[in-house]
Amino acid sequence: MILQALKQYSERIEGLPPYGFNREQIKYRLVINLDGSFCGIMPCEEHERIEVPINPSAGKTGIDPKPSFLWGSTEYIFGIMPQKKYKHPEKRGKFAQELFWKLNKEVLNTIEDEAANAVLKFSEKVDEIFEDNKEELKKAGDDKCLLVLNNKGEIEYIQDRKVIREAWLKYLKQPEKEEGKKKRKTGKKSNNIAFCLVNGQRSKIARLHKPKIVGVGKKPGPNSPAYLVAFDDDAFCSYGRTPNDRGMNAPVSEEAVAAYTAALNYLLDFKNGQTIR
Repeated sequence: MILQALKQYSERIEGLPPYGFNREQIKYRLVINLDGSFCGIMPCEEHERIEVPINPSAGKTGIDPKPSFLWGSTEYIFGIMPQKKYKHPEKRGKFAQELFWKLNKEVLNTIEDEAANAVLKFSEKVDEIFEDNKEELKKAGDDKCLLVLNNKGEIEYIQDRKVIREAWLKYLKQPEKEEGKKKRKTGKKSNNIAFCLVNGQRSKIARLHKPKIVGVGKKPGPNSPAYLVAFDDDAFCSYGRTPNDRGMNAPVSEEAVAAYTAALNYLLDFKNGQTIR
């Protein structure tokens, strides 16, 4: 009932990011032209948070990189990994770049749109673009960068286009594909479509209840977030479930998770005047 109440409350809060999107602190904008050529790199305003696509299914980074749609660090977009961060940075960088563009192409290839076509054209010559603009792009380091469009002299956020948002949501609602570490560990796929305990509909079930709730970790504060609901150990498996099926023994849809976590984080944010501590 608590999760249901939080989901209902989220529908009454103005300005909350919808399912599949979140406000992230983006440091740079990578500007591309309609023909896919590189226009330049623009810094964002300090502490600026931009509504960007997020994948609720993506777990923590680790053995397998977790790319984002239309944004990420130069490590993902251009495949440049810090020398000190990984044992084989070139191999790791190439792998991360392949995953990033695989995700973006999978979403954008389903639609006919000039902004989508510009990104796809950019992806075809991304290595050449990096070589020609190496010094400028290296300034971004591993900070978050967002691909934006130079549309006849005006900077446009590609993710704000209706057709782009619809394509992204369609992608999110597909049954999850088991790849990388989990698939190698179990050797089989796991169907994550079931009835959601919050909305009562057959939906794609969240394995992790992201984003985390801010200020409820061991050390209260914005830098100590924690999950409100989590199944992260074999002891929580039952009825033939495996560690790969985490979240399925108490199924809550990704849309419901996005709603209740957004509502609870809103309530816990001091600036909204809803918290007393």
